[in-house]
Amino acid sequence: MDWRRWRHAASAGQIFEIGRLSPATLDGLGDRGIAVRDPLVTVARDRLDHATRRRKRMRGAALEDADIDRFPDIIAGPDAVLLDREEKTPTLIYVFSSVVAADKTGKIAVRLNFAQRRRGTTTVSNAFRTAGYVRKSNLRERRYDALEGSVE
Repeated sequence: MDWRRWRHAASAGQIFEIGRLSPATLDGLGDRGIAVRDPLVTVARDRLDHATRRRKRMRGAALEDADIDRFPDIIAGPDAVLLDREEKTPTLIYVFSSVVAADKTGKIAVRLNFAQRRRGTTTVSNAFRTAGYVRKSNLRERRYDALEGSVE
């Protein structure tokens, strides 16, 4: 099943594979002493629902459907990949330009080596945690190290 169909199918599985960490990102993490168990990037349905919740939509931070539909493409070819050094667990920020509005910059947060327990089975992957629109200036803070690309 493809990403768009999974997103809209109520009966589909609870976790979907949307891509893999790139070799450049893996190298950048390795240079910083961060080992990744598997390059797989996944999305859990409940986290996707959380990222698009009503309160986030009301303040204009929730992603539009057209940008959510692009998640696999964004993971495969982001404008930048940043490492958030202030998170307790290593977290990547995938930065992208919105297809909905030229003035919007989006981010997808992916926690590395995240253990997800579903139906008695624990899966460790690089898991989507949240997403939204942000100001570019927020992505230029000192807390972020660029692993790929840049935030212009």
